Amino acid sequence: MNSLFVLDFDKTLFKKDSMFLYFKYMLGSLNFYMTMLYFATKYPFIKNRKEFLINTMLSKMGYFNENFDHRKHCLFFEEHKHLLDDRFSNILKMSEIGIIDCVVVTASLDIWVSDFLPNHIELISSDYRIVDRNFLLDENNKGCVKVKNIQRRYNLKDYSFVVSFGDSKEDECLSRISVFQKINKYTRVGF
Repeated sequence: MNSLFVLDFDKTLFKKDSMFLYFKYMLGSLNFYMTMLYFATKYPFIKNRKEFLINTMLSKMGYFNENFDHRKHCLFFEEHKHLLDDRFSNILKMSEIGIIDCVVVTASLDIWVSDFLPNHIELISSDYRIVDRNFLLDENNKGCVKVKNIQRRYNLKDYSFVVSFGDSKEDECLSRISVFQKINKYTRVGF
């Protein structure tokens, strides 16, 4: 029987929060911070806050039209791949040669996360649709939703054990399926 390793992406496999880093890179610091300030003051209690913020940022980047800068998008990966945590490189290598199975789970979007992962690693990210140039978040892949999505994709009875790595209180839900779990405790500091 094989082993399944479950890695959270943001602040675990990737050392920072990728969503804010991506938007800051694509928009530029001043534009990013002005948008965040506007968003925080204009919409402090909006329902579906994450969906609205992502929609705002993607629209400002020109993601929904021909103005989107694909070259800059690719450069984001190149300029930030050093933020992948080396402690997990052996897990990724063992997965590549078939010794273990590995899945990366994240509440972030595949738009900016998928370029960081080797082709053999499955990514389970938040589900979304783009309808009429609008981003619609179907299911935010966080907390216990991560467990549900892993159980949908994997028959966990096929594995001798499951090991999970995460960084937040929400990732503690992964203990439901893991024989070993490592949750990094740390203080969150800015973007």
